[in-house]
Amino acid sequence: MGPSSLLPTRRRDLEALVELTSAASGSRVVAVQWDAGVETGPLLRELTAQLPLDPARIHLLTGLSWQSSTPGALLRGIPWSERGAEGLLASVTPSGLDGPDLAVIVDQAQHADVDSLRALVECAHTAHGLRVLLIIGLEEQGPAMAARPAAERALLHEVVRSAHDRHRLPALGIEDVVEIAGRQGLALLPGVAARVLDHCGGHDEEVEETIRLLADQPHLARQRSMPVPPSLRNRTEVTLATLSDEAVGLLQAVAVLEVCRPGLPVQVSEAGRVAGVQAEGRAVDRTSALVDETRSTGLLRVVDPGSRTVVLASPSVRVCLLEAMGIAGQRGLHARAARLQDDPETQLRHEWYADPRADRGLAEGFQRLAAQRARRGEWMASAHLLELAAEATDDPVRSADLFVEAADAVVGAGDLTLLGARIAQLETVRETALREACLGYIGCLTGRPSTAGARLQRARELVNPQRNPEVARKVAERQVLHALARCRAEELLEWHQRARILRPDGDPEDRYCEAEAISGVAQAALEGPELALARLDGLLAEVPEGAMGQRLRLARGWVLLAAGDHLAARDELERAAAGAGVGSSFRVTSWATAWLARVQLETGEWQRAAATAARGADEARRHGLYLLVPLLEWTAAEVAALRGDWEQAERSLQAGRADASHYEIMRAPAMLARAAVAREREDPRAVLEALAPFDQSWARGWVSAPGFWPWAEMRADALLLMGRREEAEALVTAHEERAVAQGHRLQIARMAGLRARCLLLDGRVDEARAAHARALEVLEELPLPLDRARLHAGWAGALRRSGRRTEAEAALTLSRQVRQSLGLGGLVEAADRVAVSEEEPGRAARPVLTQKELSVARLVADGMTNREVAGQLFISVKTVQYHLTAVYAKLGIRSRAELAARGLADLAS
Repeated sequence: MGPSSLLPTRRRDLEALVELTSAASGSRVVAVQWDAGVETGPLLRELTAQLPLDPARIHLLTGLSWQSSTPGALLRGIPWSERGAEGLLASVTPSGLDGPDLAVIVDQAQHADVDSLRALVECAHTAHGLRVLLIIGLEEQGPAMAARPAAERALLHEVVRSAHDRHRLPALGIEDVVEIAGRQGLALLPGVAARVLDHCGGHDEEVEETIRLLADQPHLARQRSMPVPPSLRNRTEVTLATLSDEAVGLLQAVAVLEVCRPGLPVQVSEAGRVAGVQAEGRAVDRTSALVDETRSTGLLRVVDPGSRTVVLASPSVRVCLLEAMGIAGQRGLHARAARLQDDPETQLRHEWYADPRADRGLAEGFQRLAAQRARRGEWMASAHLLELAAEATDDPVRSADLFVEAADAVVGAGDLTLLGARIAQLETVRETALREACLGYIGCLTGRPSTAGARLQRARELVNPQRNPEVARKVAERQVLHALARCRAEELLEWHQRARILRPDGDPEDRYCEAEAISGVAQAALEGPELALARLDGLLAEVPEGAMGQRLRLARGWVLLAAGDHLAARDELERAAAGAGVGSSFRVTSWATAWLARVQLETGEWQRAAATAARGADEARRHGLYLLVPLLEWTAAEVAALRGDWEQAERSLQAGRADASHYEIMRAPAMLARAAVAREREDPRAVLEALAPFDQSWARGWVSAPGFWPWAEMRADALLLMGRREEAEALVTAHEERAVAQGHRLQIARMAGLRARCLLLDGRVDEARAAHARALEVLEELPLPLDRARLHAGWAGALRRSGRRTEAEAALTLSRQVRQSLGLGGLVEAADRVAVSEEEPGRAARPVLTQKELSVARLVADGMTNREVAGQLFISVKTVQYHLTAVYAKLGIRSRAELAARGLADLAS
């Protein structure tokens, strides 16, 4: 077996658990929690193999459902445990090793008897003189916990709360599903993997079974709905047979209501009325009891603590319930739901499902509702209504056109995964301008500029603006998005103007504010942020909060970030990133998340930045939005490099790679990510190589606008470290002039810091100090600690190379203080990266310890363990070992004792 047999997510869990368990100097209780459907056996078995302990001292116990009410049942597998905690401890002697003396791992503790758990916890807390490691694995929200008596649930929760450490196992991710498929010889696209995850509700066993079905019948992956795992179908059938008729009716009502409100939880009271178990004015006690009964089966999940709203465990469970009802049963419940509805849209949906025959009135009703949703920017809801309209119409040509409109709305919502099988169908319908615009839009969001450009050109050839201005306007708006991805501001504004001209008289401005929002960003790149912000503010004052407001807040946050107003940018981007709940666009949410991660990194919130970027990248891949993956992985790679986690940095670089065949808005962050990692690796040559494509013509406009892409600062820094002062000065001058022309205060300050170094190396000391002071004055007022740390470090390096070592040490001290305040003890000091002499610029001096390595070496020399060093520097144990190995190699030593013997002064030199 071994760790390689685990899936990627579980391998990371294993690393985290090994770190937690190795941190203990005495007895320790670790709680491992997960939600229903997570398979834990392989992970915990591998954990036992990783513990530094004689296997005879390790006991892996598994709770079994039929033993939960039998006192002491869990411990029966340990012969010497009859006398409870005292018996356990009496049988253990100190191991004499660094690890624990006894390790007990309990899997599936939600099934375990409470007496055994109590005895084990007592062992861990009363083992004086012994080191007991107790790991308790618990499915926290599954049916087993729901079925236990309240007193036992309380005790299990108390065990978790009293643990020294906790670790939550996440559900499987896209990369796990892709690996499962690969092991079965099936090459699965990330979008299809996301559909499998959603269909199975993240349930490990069902995911693996669905993959087996797809491996046997690959064509099933192209269908609109995924196959239902046979084991789930059988389990659901058996479960329904054990429930009361009313409980089954409630589950069926929830299934029918979910069909007409995709993605939204169901009100328990509404489900009770549709099922006929709660009449108007009747007490809700019966419905609440039925919720408890069905929840204990694992088929239903409660959304809120008050049990007012519920959802089925997964879409596959919904399919099983609908199948069990039969066509007649489904139509009957839909008819009943329609009669009970107050909301016209939901009522219309239920009427269609109750009698799904061609009906012109229903079709027109769905189209009207879809148009209303579209005007509010609620594209996914609009798409569902257009699909129903396509099915309800009796005109085949109009039905095909409505299908294309529905697909276009799904793309507008940014969920290309949901589009899935529809793309193949889209290719088969008759060629129209809207179809080509839709396919071009898909090409844009998936990061394929050639495909997008060709499709959009064909759409322009097919459309007649006089006869069909609405479609012509939509084509122009798709060109706006294409130009955004190409980073062509002038072209973007031209297409935006065409879209505005095609707007029908009397239409509200907010209907077009996505193109308006995007044009605001382009305007900021060309003319500076002041005018763009004034225009965006005016639009926000007119547009209500919701999907349209989300787009404007994204644009405003992006412009504020480029302008250097990070706090205001954070407020806007946080609101835009949280906007998925308004029924608008995953695409807009992903954009906002990407720029929010940059704000968090630049303001020193690197842990939040890493989490935001990781979450955003996963969501972008889940929805097929590959256009945005490099932007998100840029931040992830830079944070990993700042922490010295080179393996993670390399993973992020690979995940976010882009080349000349991709959009410019993918290439720019991919190159910046590679340059950022090279900078932290102390390799200015690699920085220059990574940034070389910015010399090309595509990077001379928007890409070089002040505040948008920080490549010029990184290149100038690397040139100075390589001793190429004249090139650095020319680059600084060009970008400084543009920043001054736009009144860009932050960019002027950044360039002033670089100019100060140029002037100092040219011997113009007084001018250099004045420029450095100007830069520092601005940065001291802004919440940008990384900028300040790098300013001090770069200035220190220039001072050192100009022979002013006393001043250099003072500047280094300021940089170290900023780094320590951020918990980034390893942030690279420019003066320590490459010791460039005046006589031989560009040549590195003898191998010296980097600041990261020096920080680790000093703490280890002081007698700290790797675990203690990791805690002190806010890095992982694995990263500590990586730096320690490098230290040994550079110093030519083999042990911690030799390192301590060197002394701190020797290390610093």
